[in-house]
Amino acid sequence: MKFFYDYLNDTSFLKKLTKLHIKTYFVKITVLNWEEEPSEIIEGRVISANINIDGQSSLRRTANLSIFVD
Repeated sequence: MKFFYDYLNDTSFLKKLTKLHIKTYFVKITVLNWEEEPSEIIEGRVISANINIDGQSSLRRTANLSIFVD
């Protein structure tokens, strides 16, 4: 069942919606060396992100991040 809404065809509304400042997420990534000691820290604002959680995998959590680093 599909629903059609008039506001989805209103380009001015959609442009305003994309410019709305709804939430801002920041990320802090700690890079480890082979001895698992912190070697570098990267911080930035998240542009887009995807996190996958798989209980059957040896890597339980994986993530793809696009961040803006100052």
